[in-house]
Amino acid sequence: MSTWGRRGIVSAYTIAAVGLVGAASWAMTALWQPETEPASLLPSETFFVATVDGSAAHADAYKKTAEYDAFYESGLADLFTKMIDFAVEQDNSGNAEKIREAANDLLSNGAVVGSFLPEGNPPIPGVVIVLKDNAKWFRPAVNLLEQGLDSQRISAEKVTIEGRSVVRWDLPNSPGIEMGLWQDGGHMVLAVGQNAVKTSIESAAGKRPSLLKNERFQQIASQETDFTQNSLVWLDWQLLQKTYGDIPIPVPNGKQLSVADVLKFVGLDKMDHAVARGGYKGAALWSEATIAGLSGNPSGVLTLKDLPPLPESFTSFSAMHVDTAGFYNKLTSMSQEVASFAGENERAQVDQILESLPQMLGFDPKADVFDHFGNVLCAYDDARGGLFGMGSTVCLSLKDSDAVAEFISSQMDRLEKAEEDGNYPDWPVYPLRVEQGDDELIIFDLREDGGDSIQMGALRVVGDWLVLSVMPQSIAAFEMRLNDELPSWKADGEYADAMAELPEEFSTITVINTRNSYQLLLTIGTTALPFIQQAILQSDFMEDVEELPFYVEDFPPAERVTHPLFPNVSVSVPGEDGIKFISRASTFGVPMQGSSSSVSSAATIGVLTALLLPAVQSARAAARRAQSKNNLKQMGLAMHNYYDTFRELPRGTVPNEKLKPEQRLAWTYSILPFIEQAAVYEVMDKDVAWNKGANEEMAELRIQVFQNPGLDEDYGQFGQIHYAGIAGVGKDAPKLDVKDKGAGMFGYDRKVTFRDVTDGLSNTMMITETQDDFGPWARGGKSTLRSLTKKPYINGPDGIGSPVNMEAVEVLMGDGSVRSISENVDPEVFEAMSTIRGGEVIGDF
Repeated sequence: MSTWGRRGIVSAYTIAAVGLVGAASWAMTALWQPETEPASLLPSETFFVATVDGSAAHADAYKKTAEYDAFYESGLADLFTKMIDFAVEQDNSGNAEKIREAANDLLSNGAVVGSFLPEGNPPIPGVVIVLKDNAKWFRPAVNLLEQGLDSQRISAEKVTIEGRSVVRWDLPNSPGIEMGLWQDGGHMVLAVGQNAVKTSIESAAGKRPSLLKNERFQQIASQETDFTQNSLVWLDWQLLQKTYGDIPIPVPNGKQLSVADVLKFVGLDKMDHAVARGGYKGAALWSEATIAGLSGNPSGVLTLKDLPPLPESFTSFSAMHVDTAGFYNKLTSMSQEVASFAGENERAQVDQILESLPQMLGFDPKADVFDHFGNVLCAYDDARGGLFGMGSTVCLSLKDSDAVAEFISSQMDRLEKAEEDGNYPDWPVYPLRVEQGDDELIIFDLREDGGDSIQMGALRVVGDWLVLSVMPQSIAAFEMRLNDELPSWKADGEYADAMAELPEEFSTITVINTRNSYQLLLTIGTTALPFIQQAILQSDFMEDVEELPFYVEDFPPAERVTHPLFPNVSVSVPGEDGIKFISRASTFGVPMQGSSSSVSSAATIGVLTALLLPAVQSARAAARRAQSKNNLKQMGLAMHNYYDTFRELPRGTVPNEKLKPEQRLAWTYSILPFIEQAAVYEVMDKDVAWNKGANEEMAELRIQVFQNPGLDEDYGQFGQIHYAGIAGVGKDAPKLDVKDKGAGMFGYDRKVTFRDVTDGLSNTMMITETQDDFGPWARGGKSTLRSLTKKPYINGPDGIGSPVNMEAVEVLMGDGSVRSISENVDPEVFEAMSTIRGGEVIGDF
């Protein structure tokens, strides 16, 4: 990674923390400054603006919402406040209290974020962040930034621009990027970009036009709404197209192609701007968004009458108007246009493929499939159809259901005929036909490499619908609702109230049963809370804590919390001027699949929690082990590629008689070109110590292959390594001669070839995971080499072991394979695996 890339990341993390810590400062300075409109700090060339008024501005309107009633009036929010208070009390430094105060100020007062296009060819967008009425945090923010950037050798300077005292930094090795922080009219302002500080201040001082003079934005900002607006987001897409549209894009055959051509190709050239507003409307959280210029098809709309028979109790559903035949036509035409850019021969090949596609597939995709599909696509989760999404169903309306059913049957005939002929397709998902009376049900087997399979999924034509579901029972229930044998959902009561405020016709609709979702969430939470509390009290970092801020009995009843909530409904509406999105919600709703009153008992959830939590933890650990194995495999491949090039393995340390082994570069340096780190290799100097000159800077890099995903990210100066080469048996193993029976794959100066490994590459360890005594990846010595010195060898004093699995350690063998070695392995066997020519007979491990 380049210096700019690495420092840019550090800067980004530092910027993200601005306004979150500090103490009283420079508040008196702000007293003499006139009040500044936040938008005036953005230049007129701004193409993106996001404003949030903050909670204080519209507190009265928010208190009328269902969300406030559910979470604040019920007392649930007070418990979270107690939890934060408790966490703050555990911090003796005082920083936690400042963080909380700063966060409260930020949420209360709001912020403005904008991005603008400075002069340049092409211009690199600048960013301005205005934390409204938060000037008191200026000095703490400066201190925080200075601490973070000083460690990257980026020094601050203090300048005065238009009467503003600015602390600024030039980001080295960047295309003229600067960062500045200052106070302006009671606000704290941060600007990043080319000449961003001066641009922002001159805009506020009236020396150049500000966003307040941008007619396009002012037209949007001045529009009245029928709800209390708390946020506004605006994107000037036309300005971006005008600025970047002529930038050329390289294509084959030397043809000319620009950004504007690509936008036209994908249909975004007509887009003018996008705007989104959020706020409060009575008891609802209300939002409206418009994408202007992308005119939808006014005839492509639905009403509630067009929807399939939905289950009476659902977690959520989404429906949309689709044009499947048009989609297929668009897909084929786009394929042809893309081929045309590549050349005449490529276009001819694509045309030939499309022409012969029916013959290759055995059917015509458009005539036999897409032309028979309807225009309603719906997905829902039946709350009574099973837990955790087992009731998920997708259905598509059909123009000719008989033709679709005949097509599915004919394809199953072809598949079964192929099986009879011995041509058994090796598919991970395999369809099977099951007769159900006069109908055919297609079920799907998910097949693993070992041949085992599990049934998951079913497909069937039901009436004028093609229904795909996780469980076949959901398809049977769909048919019963279609035949009025089971009740279907009706848009009455709270749903009728919602639809009364929304357009009757729409191109998409999403409905979330928020009450049931939070009912399940709260039930799971209160059931698991006693176990969580016990685990916290028994942990080492809470050894001095006798009581927690709240217990299960402090929680309000889940019904009290969820009672004020109502369904969240969102629709999109096409029009000649653009596409409009409207949302009416009671709170942020996340569908908890399978939530319903029938499964909300504490006993059931307690059992499920006890069963699932270990499985989740086990899955995470397995994923980390798999990634660690992959790291070892990459190092093994690098070792063999190195050997193919130099006919020997890398030395444990780069040979250098002037330096001690601990001062030298390690074997990790030698394989850098073979793990896609050639640029780092070229910068480093093998003739000097690992932490001198350019080597020191490169050693600060975190190289992913050398870092075990089971460990927390390290924030030390140098990038760590969590793996080590095997030096052999004994404290002096790295110094042993290659013919010594205690010698391993790596020694300080030992030259090892595959011929020297007489014990066999598949029987000899090369690299192992380590669990402590980590050090820089570039440094020779114990950071990168380990010897067997004292039993137990795994999870013992030598630091060999897995940081995520105490029962086994992952090791790379000489042949490039990765093996899991049990902690209970016979020590003599482990010793034999650590040497290259010990001559031992290795048993099971």
